[in-house]
Amino acid sequence: MKFGASQSMRSGVISPVILIVFFNLLDVCDGSSSSDCSNKKRKVDDVSSAPFRMPLTIELIEKENYDAQTHNVTVKVGKRIEIKQTKGSKNVDGEREYMDQFKIQIFRIRDPKRLRIRKLPVVFLLHGLCGSSSDYVFGGKRDSLGFYLADAGYDVWIGNFRGNYYGGLNHYKNLPDFWDFSFHEMGIYDLPAQIDFILTTTGQKKLYYIGFSMGTTASYVLLSQRPEYNKKIERMISMAPVAFMDRSHFTMFKTKAIANYHAFADDLMELTHKIRLSYLLGPVEYFSVPKCYKASYSKKCEKSFALIASTNESIYNPELRREFYEIMPVGVSFKTISHYLQVARRGEFKPYTYYKSENMRRYGLEKVGEYNLTKVNVPILLLTAKKDIVGCDLMLGRLRAHLNGPGMEEKVKTHTVKNDQFMHTDYFLSKNLEELVLKPVLSYLKYGNTADDRKTP
Repeated sequence: MKFGASQSMRSGVISPVILIVFFNLLDVCDGSSSSDCSNKKRKVDDVSSAPFRMPLTIELIEKENYDAQTHNVTVKVGKRIEIKQTKGSKNVDGEREYMDQFKIQIFRIRDPKRLRIRKLPVVFLLHGLCGSSSDYVFGGKRDSLGFYLADAGYDVWIGNFRGNYYGGLNHYKNLPDFWDFSFHEMGIYDLPAQIDFILTTTGQKKLYYIGFSMGTTASYVLLSQRPEYNKKIERMISMAPVAFMDRSHFTMFKTKAIANYHAFADDLMELTHKIRLSYLLGPVEYFSVPKCYKASYSKKCEKSFALIASTNESIYNPELRREFYEIMPVGVSFKTISHYLQVARRGEFKPYTYYKSENMRRYGLEKVGEYNLTKVNVPILLLTAKKDIVGCDLMLGRLRAHLNGPGMEEKVKTHTVKNDQFMHTDYFLSKNLEELVLKPVLSYLKYGNTADDRKTP
């Protein structure tokens, strides 16, 4: 596997550091030998009577009897990359074949009763890290935002980012140069391509945008780097917004563990700087296919998910969690994780930073500045949770302070989920999702305020 360009010692942490932590959490064979581990897993997993097949987004939509469409959107890679050496191909330079674009699959949901209504308001949903379009429909008609908005009269489109199951994971798994991307490329290439496709297909001039976690990160990249897209978004909802990050919260460990972790990370940083490595060019194999549905993984998955999803009885929903385990993780690049770690370490929301000469090659600057969020100029609802350790209050405050373009003081609103135990992924996994999440989202789309805001004198 190839490696990406190296970084200066002051830039982000090598991504495998955080992966080691997750691998330990998901290792079900504590202290066992490799043969014992394999036998132990096989005995538990053999209980299943049929081989597992991940339910696909289109199947989840059709299962609930909604009108379902699949569309393939052409997206720029961001550079010209070599596919293979071949002869007789149209895209050949000598004997080398190249590509500069690829396809991302997106999905459309409409209420069958409204198919004859022209130009329904369009809403576009984007997933978070390791997720996919299935995140918005796996919970069925009762607990899925995609179906809830279709029932409310919206023309619902659900997108995907590069590197997941619907965004090139299997097609380009063995093409290292394809994987030289993070949420930066998602923001400047993936999002605009899908937005333009949706608006062209529907004949609308604007749409509503809802992103979760990384789906919010990419939206801030888009609107700051390509500000002309502000005019194409009517309103935007950021669920569990992630832009500025604090490494103590992001690494999710107690104080002593945090100190030890970052001392170790700093040592690795120095080593990777010396040998000119920073991130692997490829998908994170461990996060490329669902595993937590397996009995052999269930206990460790529950432990790791306890960091980002509540186990409090007021919202813990075991049925939704079991269904969620069948559809994720479905792909992420090493560089995406490395980029988030870089943001967490430096406390700056900026493009991926390399050593000076590589910054010059990629950006034309030795030192790369932060994303200019003063260019973001759309009404935004920041939908937050009190126990979300990824998007804590301090980082939310920094985001609001940077969303300070003309008129934005009145355009940025915040709504905190009405349950003190709510955490980062509970937007998909909680009991009572309609009251906690779905109704506030719909209220903002319709009125520009949540129901609580409208009740305020």
